[in-house]
Amino acid sequence: MDPVTSRRWLRFLAFAAAALCTLVVTVAATARDTVVSAAFYQSVLDEESAYDRLYDQVLVDPRAAAVTRNLLAGLPVPEAVLTSNVKLVLPPETARELTHEQIDAVVGYLNGDRSSLVLTVDLRPVLTNINDLAQIYFGDLVAAVQNRPEPDFDAFAEQADGPEAWYRNFYRYGMETPFAFRSPDEMSCVPHRGGTGKRLFLLNHFITASGGSRLDAGKVNARQYVLDRVQLCERERGSPVNFIAIDYTTIGDARAAVDALNARRD
Repeated sequence: MDPVTSRRWLRFLAFAAAALCTLVVTVAATARDTVVSAAFYQSVLDEESAYDRLYDQVLVDPRAAAVTRNLLAGLPVPEAVLTSNVKLVLPPETARELTHEQIDAVVGYLNGDRSSLVLTVDLRPVLTNINDLAQIYFGDLVAAVQNRPEPDFDAFAEQADGPEAWYRNFYRYGMETPFAFRSPDEMSCVPHRGGTGKRLFLLNHFITASGGSRLDAGKVNARQYVLDRVQLCERERGSPVNFIAIDYTTIGDARAAVDALNARRD
């Protein structure tokens, strides 16, 4: 190959390498500003008014009626005010915050900031709003049952019986441990609903840090973990555990713990 041709090939290869480098840098910069940028997704959703359209276009669709009703927990909400009550239970700002949490988790995983991708949703704000809505729609009924001008929902939840004479409230005969544990280390055996000295004892054995935790269930549902906590609570409360409430029954081996407890008492 003559010198002139060689120089032309060198210039061509240099130009191709520069173009390729430019393309790589451009793609990397674009990806950094879009694919692996939480702010990109968040801004697009905000610019498209996605959270307002959720109520104005999505939840008013007849095909979404079942989803809408589930959001309201089956409360007797009139159809005419359905959307406004959905906004009360799941306000646009709450929907926005919950969505941003999921985006942050996914993008953090893609960026390598998280070793694993675990998506959790904190439903406590939604459950609090459902409770407030229930008090609005059931307040007069509860007050009438209690024969008082204002309803006492705490007393109603703990003491009220069902609609039939045979339907008795559990806490007339049973007691329990707390249930709002945010981590396994917070689990305790102190009295909760039902007080003390009842014949039936319910052990609440699950984590509710953000609507349930599969990771924590893997720990607290282990056979020995369940048996150890049952033994501790029976000793502290002076009564045998009759019921164990857990989340994610297919995780861990809580069933084996229950079998062991039943065999011990037979």
